[in-house]
Amino acid sequence: MFLCRLFFRSDTGSHLATNYMNDRGTGGLSRIPTIEEDFEALSPLRLYNPNSVIVIELEEDQYTEDFEVCNSIRLNIELFTSLGEDEKHKAIEFSYPDPNEPEPQEPVYQRPLSERIVELENENLELKLALAEAVEAQEADKTEVQLALAELAELIAGGE
Repeated sequence: MFLCRLFFRSDTGSHLATNYMNDRGTGGLSRIPTIEEDFEALSPLRLYNPNSVIVIELEEDQYTEDFEVCNSIRLNIELFTSLGEDEKHKAIEFSYPDPNEPEPQEPVYQRPLSERIVELENENLELKLALAEAVEAQEADKTEVQLALAELAELIAGGE
């Protein structure tokens, strides 16, 4: 059984708490706690009215690498309100440390790097295919030009 619940303020998108459970190798959880039980058990949530908090549940391994390297998360409220129920997780934004800055910096939030990597890999594949098609077309054009030059040379030679 797996559970990853993220809790965000509904007015600002600030991350309040995470409830993460994974029962692999533990003999199994008896049951998944309810959101109401999370509000009782997680101290940062006790300060908030449940109606003022947005809860997002993630699938197992969803954004795992992003959580490992990020230094902060938030919820993009504007994007959140425009997404369908099954896409609400896409409003989560991550801030990553700058490897070139030894001192902590103000967070800069962006889409998950894991999603951006997949998009760039797909774009790279599309560009490679387009390049291969362009090279193939260029080779065909080159062959046509060579044949035309051979015919022209034959006409010139025959005309003398």
